[in-house]
Amino acid sequence: ISAFLILIVIGSVLPNHVKVSWRAGRNRTTGIVMGSVMLILSISALFLYYGSEESRDTALWTHWIVGIVVFIVFPLHVLAGRWKVKAREPLDRTQAP
Repeated sequence: ISAFLILIVIGSVLPNHVKVSWRAGRNRTTGIVMGSVMLILSISALFLYYGSEESRDTALWTHWIVGIVVFIVFPLHVLAGRWKVKAREPLDRTQAP
C-alpha cells in the first residue's frame, strides 16, 4: 500500500513543484538526485513484485540501500531549497537585530 501512496505523491509533485522549480533553475542537482532515487525505487519495487527469482536478491538489496539513501537525500533537497530561498531574500533593514 505504501508503494502506491508514494507513487501518487510523486505523481502529484511532478506537474507543479518539479516543473516550476526546473524552469526557475532552482535546486536542479538535488532534484535530479531525488528523481533518480525515486525512479530506482520504483523499478526495484517492480522487480520485487514481478521479477524472476534470480533478480529478487539484487532488487531487494537495491531497494533497501536506495531506500535508506532517501532519508539522507530528501532532507538535503529540502534544506538546499530553503538555503537558496533565504539567500535570495533581501535584507530587511527596518527590523532591529
